[in-house]
Amino acid sequence: MFEKFSRRTVRAVHTAVRTAQQDDSPTIEEEHLLFGILSEAGPVSRRVLGSRITPEALREAFARARRRGDLSETDMAALRRMGIDVRSATAALEWRDEPRRARPRRRFGGGHRPFSPDSKRALSGAVAEAREMGARRIEDVHVLLAVLRGGGLASGVLTDLGLDYQAVRRALGGG
Repeated sequence: MFEKFSRRTVRAVHTAVRTAQQDDSPTIEEEHLLFGILSEAGPVSRRVLGSRITPEALREAFARARRRGDLSETDMAALRRMGIDVRSATAALEWRDEPRRARPRRRFGGGHRPFSPDSKRALSGAVAEAREMGARRIEDVHVLLAVLRGGGLASGVLTDLGLDYQAVRRALGGG
């Protein structure tokens, strides 16, 4: 799958794997892909990400979302508009997840961690983004676009930090 990925994007994926290992995560998540992109960002990604999206800001935004039951600020605002008491809902989610958080994490032999379904979708989506834009190589910005298009937690966190799919496509001159 990675033969069409640029060297920079492959390095970003390798960094994502190392980040997942450092976090002792059982899988490589979209969050880890984003940290890889940040650490290996090329000139286009740097321009798109700007100075406001730093590893520290990203880590804090994910921590805030996790404290709210994996809900981004955008998700919470949408729930409020629907009349849902967000505090009660997140408290229930935290209560439900407490036993799972208390369990010790499984250790993996050889350090291998699989990509989560969301990360697999993001990497496949990067291929589609590159094809749609007429690019011959899959760059880190294509992975970023695929994460944003995915609509999951990572997309919501990026939106909370002021980045959305349409803004990135406009910045790239693609719509």
